[in-house]
Amino acid sequence: MRRVLIFADIFPPAFAPRAAYLVKYLPRFGWEPYIISERIPEVADHSHGNVFEGFSFEVPVVRVDVTSSALPAKVAQPVRMLGELLAETKEKRFLKRAEQAFPDVAFDAVLCMTYRKFPLAAAYRYARAHRLPWIADCRDIIEQYSNYDFLPRGRRLPLPLMKLLRSRYIALRNRYLRRADKVISVSPWHCRLLSVVNPRAELIYNGYDPELFYPSQSQSEKFIISYTGRLLSREMHDPTLLFQALAGGALKEQRRAGKVELHWYVDAHSQSILRPLMEQYELTDICCFFPMVPATQVASILHRSSVLLQLGNTEKTGGPHGIVSTKLFESLAVEKPILMVRSDEAVVAEMIAEARAGLAARTVEEVTAFLEEQYAHWEAVGDTTLSNPNRAFVSTFSRVEQAGQFARLLESVVSSK
Repeated sequence: MRRVLIFADIFPPAFAPRAAYLVKYLPRFGWEPYIISERIPEVADHSHGNVFEGFSFEVPVVRVDVTSSALPAKVAQPVRMLGELLAETKEKRFLKRAEQAFPDVAFDAVLCMTYRKFPLAAAYRYARAHRLPWIADCRDIIEQYSNYDFLPRGRRLPLPLMKLLRSRYIALRNRYLRRADKVISVSPWHCRLLSVVNPRAELIYNGYDPELFYPSQSQSEKFIISYTGRLLSREMHDPTLLFQALAGGALKEQRRAGKVELHWYVDAHSQSILRPLMEQYELTDICCFFPMVPATQVASILHRSSVLLQLGNTEKTGGPHGIVSTKLFESLAVEKPILMVRSDEAVVAEMIAEARAGLAARTVEEVTAFLEEQYAHWEAVGDTTLSNPNRAFVSTFSRVEQAGQFARLLESVVSSK
């Protein structure tokens, strides 16, 4: 069995589904993963939390503390960011620990899983020092976000500094991506953009774990529209069409009868976006908030739901691009009708149509007609499970299949080295 050292910016119990499921299934394809990741000292209020707590991984994992500081927390965070952007101090500490992590293991390749940029420099330098091929996997990139949503709202800086920060992150990221043997990302849009930096760009979507997410009919006493996840901003995740449709009369009598509920499994920041809209459209009576739940419990929520929400926005200049979230694939796998508001008018809308899984809505009228159609079906049979989903298409997004894709790319860079 070959061995791969995975440099991961984040790893369970924190929210890291791409890394978690890759590590789970990669050994099936002849690769033994070893993980080095940052130690996350505490859960931020703008994060998913430790939703992968309880997942067991029978693989070696080394967690590196790169945040220790004698400074107060409010001062330490910007100081660390400045040090990283000017001198890559975080990367250097991470690399030093990586060199000590597995001294007796002979690796065949390096894989770096990243968000903005960290730990690309450490992965590249380790691979170069040990003469190993390496692959960079970019699950998110700064350019995909609207405005400056690549930073949490609570960490915003004055606009000139935000522009400088964005430019510096991209420049540093591209410096290392150019040197990778392969670059992987999560949508055609991402791959087109990154292929300008490195033409050896490959597409591996996010996906679903087939051991957790599968069809299961579940009758319920109420028509439940549910959302599990986070909202970064209304520019990124805009639920307005849904609220307008419900306020405008969609399912009006059913709501009065107490038959319709909107369930939100979100964090505190997302609630701060949703509550003013609920009050504006007088929908507080049907909206229920719940804490974000462990990943292993998400499927049961989807099974109990009548309609699964996907929140997004239309791709446009200054808006989001190429966002194809894990939540989409998990919803596709359970075969319940999906309502996307607002349609991205791009890859997600195309996927929902190809899967025969629901609607990516552009207008209030479309939302109203869809909800009333789904309610009528639910009222007739007590369930809204899709009658004719495109299972062959959806199955291509299994995390097992994607682990095989990663394995084949690892084999290709090893054989060509």
